[in-house]
Amino acid sequence: MQTTEPINPLPKPEPKPEDLLDQKQDRVPKTWEEACALIRERVAFQKPRDPTILLLWGLSVQLGDLLPDTCLIHLGFSGPKSSGKTTATALATEMVLGKMIEGITLAALLRQLDLGTNAIGLDEIDAQIGRVEGLEALLRAASRRGSHYSLSVMTEKKWVTKEVNVGVPFVFNYNTEVDDALRSRALLITLAPDGSTSKIVRNLVPQDEGNRLFVFLKRLAADARQRWDEEKVKAFVTSQEFAAILDRFDTILPRDKTKAAVLLTAAHLANLDLESIIHQSTKDAEEEEDSWSLEREALRALIQNVGVRQGWIAHTEALTTVNLARQESKLYALTPRSFAGFLRACGWVKGKNWKRAMSGSERNKAVLYIDAAIIKSFDLEEKPPQTQTLDGR
Repeated sequence: MQTTEPINPLPKPEPKPEDLLDQKQDRVPKTWEEACALIRERVAFQKPRDPTILLLWGLSVQLGDLLPDTCLIHLGFSGPKSSGKTTATALATEMVLGKMIEGITLAALLRQLDLGTNAIGLDEIDAQIGRVEGLEALLRAASRRGSHYSLSVMTEKKWVTKEVNVGVPFVFNYNTEVDDALRSRALLITLAPDGSTSKIVRNLVPQDEGNRLFVFLKRLAADARQRWDEEKVKAFVTSQEFAAILDRFDTILPRDKTKAAVLLTAAHLANLDLESIIHQSTKDAEEEEDSWSLEREALRALIQNVGVRQGWIAHTEALTTVNLARQESKLYALTPRSFAGFLRACGWVKGKNWKRAMSGSERNKAVLYIDAAIIKSFDLEEKPPQTQTLDGR
C-alpha cells in the first residue's frame, strides 16, 4: 500500500532549554560578559550597561523562590520606531521561560496565568491598556508573588469566582508613556535603532538566544542555591550590611531604591560585583524622569521669544520646538502623551492654564498660557503682559 507524507505534518517539538546543557554546551554563554554580548547581537541599547540590567532582572526571576514575595519587578522597553522593542520583549520573556502574548483579551490572559508561567510578555502595552478593559487593574494587582485576581468562570452551568495567581513578572514595551503606577514597579530600558545588516539577519534567523540565556541564568541560580536558602536571604536583606549598601544609593524616589534593592540582592546571591552598574542605572532612570533639562531649555527660549510678548504659546509649536531640540541631540521625538507628562512637570494644568482657545488665531486649538506658575517654573524675571487672551474672556 502506497503511503504519502501528510500535507501539513505536525511540527517537531522544540527542544527543552535544559537540553542545551548536554547538546549545545559550546553555545551557552560561559561568562557574564559573553551573555551580555549575546543580548547585544539581537538588541541595541542606548545605555551600554542595560544588558547587565536585563540579565539581572532575569536572574531575579530565576531566584524568585528564594527572594521575598515583594521582590517582584516588571520589565519595560521603550524607544523610537524600529528600535527592536518587540524583539527585546520576546527575548526577555523567552530567557525566563515566560509566555509572549499578542492581541490579548483579559479572560485569555487570566487563563494563561491560571495555567502557570514564569512571566508574561505583552506587546505595545499602552495600546493594550486602552483596548483591554481591566488590564491596568490586573497589572496593578501583580505587585508581589502570590497576588491574586478574581476571575468568573462557568462550571456545571453556573458562574463561580476563581482566584487566579497574577503575581508573576510582566515584560512589556510601549510607544508613548507608561502609567506611573506601572513605572513604579518596573525597570525601564530604552532601546536604540540599529539597521546594520548583521542585526537584521540575526533577527530574521534567531539562534536560540533566549534558551541559551535561560540555561546560563539557570546555572547561576543553581549555584546560588547551594549557598542560600529563604531564611539566609531574609537575614541578609534585613541586615545592617545590606542597609549600608542601600544607603549609598542617594535616590529621590523610594521606588528607585526598592528596584535597586532587588537587583543588588540577586547579584549578591550569585556572587556578582555589580553595585556600581546598578547605582549608575538608578541615577540614569532618575535623570531621564525628572530633569527634562534639554526640553526645558528649548521651551524656555520659545517662551522668552514669543510667550512673553503675547502671554501664551501654541501647544503644537511648543511640541515642535521641543522635538527639534531632541532631534539635534539625536534623541527620538516625544509623542503627544509623553509631551503631556513634560508639560505637567513644568506646571501646566489642563483646564486652567492649558486649554483650547475660544477665539483668535488659535481658535479651537490647545494653547499654553504663561501665568505665575510658569514664570516660577522657568525662572523668568517678570510676568509677561497678557496682550491677547484666547479663552473668550
